[in-house]
Amino acid sequence: MRGEDGRGPATALSEAVTAAFGQPSVEAVSVALHLGEVPAARLDELCEVLFAVAAAGDAVASRVVARLAAEIEALVRVAAGRLSLLDSPYTVVLGGGVLTARHPQLHADIVDRLAALSPQATVTVLTSPPVAGAALLALDALHGGPVPAAVEAAVRAAL
Repeated sequence: MRGEDGRGPATALSEAVTAAFGQPSVEAVSVALHLGEVPAARLDELCEVLFAVAAAGDAVASRVVARLAAEIEALVRVAAGRLSLLDSPYTVVLGGGVLTARHPQLHADIVDRLAALSPQATVTVLTSPPVAGAALLALDALHGGPVPAAVEAAVRAAL
C-alpha cells in the first residue's frame, strides 16, 4: 500500500498483490477484504506472494522478509536470555506454516542470525504439527510409558 500511495518506494508487491486478488489496486484489495468481498481466509495467500516477490529480488519484499527474521531472532534472544541459554547448547524449533515451509530467504536469514546470536544453538523445523506431540504425550500417559513405534507413526500420519 505504501508503494502504491507514495509513502514508500515502488515495489513489485503492488502488482503481485493486485494480480493475486484480481483487483485493480492494493487499496481495492484492502477495501474488498474489509467489505468481505474477498474472504479473510485468503490473506494467507499474501505469504506466498511476498516470498515469490522477495525471491525475485524486490527490495521492499526482501526487507519485509528480513524484518520477520529479525523478529524471530528477537524472540529467541529474549527467551534464551531469560533461561541463560545464549552461551549453551539448545535447540530452536521453528513451527507454523510460514516457518515450516522453509522459504529459502527467510530460513537462511533465521539460521544465520541465530548462529551469530547463539553459536551453540541448533535450529530444527517441525515435521509434524504440535498437536501430534500433545496426542503422543497423552497416549504415553495412558500407556504408562512410550507407546510402540507403530502407534507413534500412526498418530503422526493421521495428524
